[in-house]
Parts: sequence; structure tokens; C-alpha cells
Amino acid sequence: MNNKERISKILNIIKYPIEFIIMTVFALVAYKFITIKCYEGYWSKTFLIYLIITGILASISLIYNCIKDKDKIEKIFITFAIPIGIMYIVFMLPSYTPDASAHIWKAYEVSNGILFTEIYENGKSLTTVPEALSIYRENKLTKYNVYNELINSNEAYDYSKTVEVDSPSKTYCFIFYIGHALGLMISRIFSLNIYFGLFLARIIGFVFFLILGYYSIKKIPFGKILLATYLMIPMMMHQATAVTVDCIMNGITILFIAYTLNLCFKEDKILKKEKVIYLILVFLLGLVKMTYIPLIGLGLIFVKRRKEISKKEKIILGVATVVLCVSSLFIITKLNTGYVNESAKVYLETAGVNSGEQLNRIIKSPLRYMYVMLNNLRYNGEFYLYNAIGQSMGWLSISVPTIYITLYILLLMASIFIEDNKVVFDIKEKIWILILTIIMYLLVTTGLYLQWTGVGSNVVAGVQGRYFLPFMILALMTLCRKNDFIKLKNKNIIIPLMALLINGLFILKIIKFFI
Repeated sequence: MNNKERISKILNIIKYPIEFIIMTVFALVAYKFITIKCYEGYWSKTFLIYLIITGILASISLIYNCIKDKDKIEKIFITFAIPIGIMYIVFMLPSYTPDASAHIWKAYEVSNGILFTEIYENGKSLTTVPEALSIYRENKLTKYNVYNELINSNEAYDYSKTVEVDSPSKTYCFIFYIGHALGLMISRIFSLNIYFGLFLARIIGFVFFLILGYYSIKKIPFGKILLATYLMIPMMMHQATAVTVDCIMNGITILFIAYTLNLCFKEDKILKKEKVIYLILVFLLGLVKMTYIPLIGLGLIFVKRRKEISKKEKIILGVATVVLCVSSLFIITKLNTGYVNESAKVYLETAGVNSGEQLNRIIKSPLRYMYVMLNNLRYNGEFYLYNAIGQSMGWLSISVPTIYITLYILLLMASIFIEDNKVVFDIKEKIWILILTIIMYLLVTTGLYLQWTGVGSNVVAGVQGRYFLPFMILALMTLCRKNDFIKLKNKNIIIPLMALLINGLFILKIIKFFI
């Protein structure tokens, strides 16, 4: 290997970390440049120069990576997802994610090695966090100037002054907080600014999401450009860059789909290690949410397509799949027995929520239940779609123009018909996929109908479109064709570039909201 090849190999290894660092510096400089103008009333020439320099370096890094990896869509995804994610991390305040406080407290608890929160006899689940983090309970962090003051306060370095909080995130497994916990643990060990710890937690969580997304695109047998575009949906990126379980849950669920379909469609013999990886993903899927368990139904496509595998092996794999799913569900259920969410108690009483009575009504009158589900789809369907893309960011309070949502929907549709696929679902498989999608939709909405909706209501309360993101990619994949319908040169670059630009419009709305 000559010197030129060695340098090329080294650059290939470090190009993404370099891009990550440059993009982070660029975003932080942009944040400083904007906030100086807004709160001090002048344009900083110094930061303008820094902004131009880092912007040029960021562009060079982006272009270099595109040239090197133009035929590898999973690598192009990394190249374009990095700047999108960094912008969300810098400009979206850490308190503006649904249930931000609960997830931050849980992550901090895990960073202390407390993997299972104790539930007391009264049903409460208390944990201890630094007082600086209790700001999220009071929802005081709403503007950049407040954030800047908190970052520069003495309390931001004080980990010894603590308060006790009731943690509603008891219901989630600690595994989904590992990345975020690592960032908070590093900041505590080295006595760094606790808000820097949150920044680091979001960075590490996002890196985990990028890795899961990379392997999902690499493994999925078709619809690679579609999946790359799907993973860069603004709401998906918003969740991937926040201290929330959705960051890893979405990544694991989509990786399970991609990996399972890879086993179904791959031409080579399935190796033992691939079966082991599949079963690990099955177990993790059970820890995610019960509503996504029907995804194991993709195994029927495996049974249909893998003719070379004996019936006995298929039965053993199927039984193992069910056992592992049930086991992980049992673990989560056991851990959460006796827990009472005090923060939701007032709402449940006021709204007249009674799960037992609601269930009895469903059993006694299934036709009415079907009417409610159809009426809810008619009434809330548009909201679910727009919310899934990102029309209401943060605590559903950052409103984004419908035209931005429409642009991203059109981009998703284009990514379906722009790709040549060697294999696709046949008609029976498409029908089965749509059945699984409908079942998961009903599980999500029925769960909220029982637990969050007043008895007798004609629509379901509490459902957000983001709940459907982990599995709706399957429905889109039923539209994939073997031959591209739209001819476009350099499609691997153009589609992700458009995703970057549209996300940029969302970032601008976020900046205006917090100024």
C-alpha cells in the first residue's frame, strides 16, 4: 500500500467525525451570531468571519463525502443527516420535546447506575436529580436568552444540590437511555456544565440513531432511497436529537424491519449469526412497545420465501420469536406493576377516563367501537399525517406552515418512484403488510382510547402522528416498483439534499420561535 492509498484510507475512516465536528462548530457559531444580534442589538463581525470560514469548511466536507460515496445511499444518508441533526441539537432547546423532563430525569438516573426505578407502596416512582435539571419540571426554559443565562449560572456546575422528582419514565427500559446516560455521566464525572452534559447526551444519542439508520438502509433489500428520506423526516430527526426513548426506539424498530426483510429476500444462505442477531432484535422489539409487536408477522414472508429452510427450522425460529417477545413484554409489565402516574391523574379524572368501563363498552358494542375508529380517522387523519412529518414541533407549540409538510410528503413520494429495485413485495405480501399496518394503527389508537379517552367519546384523545413513524415505512414500501418511474440523474445526492433543505426551513421556524 503506497502513501496515497494510506492517506485515502485514513480519510475514509475519519471523514464523518470530521464532518460532525465541523458542522457542530458551524452550528454553534451560527447560534452565537444570531443571539448576539437578537439580544445585544448588533451584528458581530468576528462571528460573521467565523461563520463564513466554518460554513466553507462544512460545505467542503459535505461535497467531499458526496463525491466519495455517491453510489452508497447508506453513507450519503450519514453525510446529510449529520448537518440536519446538529442543527436540531443546537437550535431546539432541550426542554422542548414531549415529556422532556421525565426522559432527562430517567437518563440521569441511569447515568448513576440505577437501572430500575423503585416503585413505592403509594405507586410513586421517585428519583433524585440536580436542582439545575428541575427547571424542566417548571417549564421555565422557553427562550434562547433564558437558556444562555442558565448555561452561565453557578447552578449549572452544581451536582451536589439535588431535588426529588416523580419520574413518569419508569415505564421505559433503561436500555433506551444508555447513550444519553453516557453523556450525562461524562459531564458529572468531570464536573462539566450540566447543560453541556445535556448537549453531549443528545449528541451521543444521535450518533446511536445514525448507526442504526446506516445499518437499516444497508440491510433493507429495496427502497433504500425511500428509507433514507424517511429517516430524515423532520419529526424523526427532532426525536433522534432529543433526550427521549423515541431516539433509539424508532431506530431499533426500523432496523428490525430492515433486517427481517433482508433475511426474507437475500439470495445467500442464512448464517447462524444472522439468526442470533434477528432474535436479539426480536427481544428488543418486545421492550419497545406492545403496539409494534405485530411486526413479527413479517416472519410469514420469511416462511413463504425461504424454501430451502426446513419446516422444523422455521417452527423453531418462530417459537423462539414468540417466546422472546412474550418474555420481554413480561419483563416490562412486571417492572411497571403498581406504578401510578401522578402527573396524569388529574387529567384522567377530569376527562372521565375509565379503562375498565371503556373496555366493557367495546366488548358489548363492537360496531360502535368500529364507528369510533373510523370516525377518529376521518376527524384526526390529516393531523396524524402532518404531525408525523413535523407540523407541530416541540410540545406541539412550534407551528410549521403546511407548505413545508407538503414539500416533504412530495419528496417521500418521489423517493419511492425514483429508484430501481431488484426485488419488491408481491401482491399477497403487500396485502399482508397493509393488514399488519392496520393492526398496529388500531393497537396505537385503541390503547389511547382505553387509557386516555373519556368514556363514550366519538374520537380518540392523546394520539400523535409520531407514534406511527416506527412502522409506516412498511406501508410506503408496498408502493415500491422494480423499475424507476421517474428518471433522475444523481438521485442518491439530489433527494437527500432536498431533505436537508426542507429541514432547513423547519430549523428557521424553530429559531424564530425561541428568539
